[in-house]
Amino acid sequence: MASDAVVSSGAALAAGVAHLAIPVVLVASAQSALGVLALIAAWAVEAQEVFIYMRDEYPAVLKILQTEIPKLEAAGLAKHTKVSVRRGAGAYICGEETGLIESLEGKRAYPRIKPP
Repeated sequence: MASDAVVSSGAALAAGVAHLAIPVVLVASAQSALGVLALIAAWAVEAQEVFIYMRDEYPAVLKILQTEIPKLEAAGLAKHTKVSVRRGAGAYICGEETGLIESLEGKRAYPRIKPP
């Protein structure tokens, strides 16, 4: 697998976005761990929603995530946090937080202009 392949988990914060990149190999080998870790991170920053952003180039990993997230919800681990898996084209610019936000909003992944 390509070394630049990542799964991004973002938890919305009042002051910005917490962004975490995890190699696809880890997700494929430790399937339920990603969801649990995302929920722990969301709890730590008091986020109400978690987005797991997955590149479309890895349909097998997307399938894993789409089966593991409902298992976490059924186990009662996601009572206060909504977990969403979002598919993206995997543009390099999505590594920049505002580019990722644009992509999550369904727009083209361009970074937003930030004030100096």
